[in-house]
Amino acid sequence: METQYINKFINRIQELKDVTRYSYESISNSIDNLASTQETTNILLIVLIVISAINTYLSWRRRKKD
Repeated sequence: METQYINKFINRIQELKDVTRYSYESISNSIDNLASTQETTNILLIVLIVISAINTYLSWRRRKKD
């Protein structure tokens, strides 16, 4: 009876190990995806800032000519 209890306990620990490993892999993949998305967002933000600066300069130049 005691051996059966120990075996169940060991099996449960192994199940928890598997669940923990799966959860870690899932979280790790999610973080990698977020990092990739952040890189893309940063690039788009830089492009937006450059376009905005060019637009501001051209508007200022046009007003200066008039």
